Amino acid sequence: MKKFFLSLVAFSTLALVFCSCDNEEEDNNPIKTEQQNNDSTSFVGQLSVTFQGNDFITDDTKVSALLKGNAISLYFFGVKFVPQMPVTIDLVVADIACSTTNGIVEFQGDKIIPTMAGAPYKQYVAEDIKGTIKDGTINFSLTFGGIPTKYSGVVVK
Repeated sequence: MKKFFLSLVAFSTLALVFCSCDNEEEDNNPIKTEQQNNDSTSFVGQLSVTFQGNDFITDDTKVSALLKGNAISLYFFGVKFVPQMPVTIDLVVADIACSTTNGIVEFQGDKIIPTMAGAPYKQYVAEDIKGTIKDGTINFSLTFGGIPTKYSGVVVK
């Protein structure tokens, strides 16, 4: 009985440690912080990835665009780029050069290291980024680690 009680105490302590670590990570997540500030525009649309000669298409993919001065950051939420991915991820491609003319935002960039949970994700550097936001839509293309990716979405109302 004493062994069972000590095991229960050890398990409870371990669970408490993991729970407290998890909350810390959520509080420091830059995606959530900026989303809570409502500084960005959210879109829902279709993500298309060409991997090993096959197209993998995901509908209802959420992307937010945060415009600050002459730079835009793209936030991908719950993305699964290929069927082989065991989990979905949140990913940020930050500080892409952009310009706005007559209400149309055009952006392009190259060799930007995306972040996941605030940490650099160097193996999937974002290259050849090109896109536009106009009339409530966003369209862009880029490569992640050489993997062609396209997105087309509409503003979430």
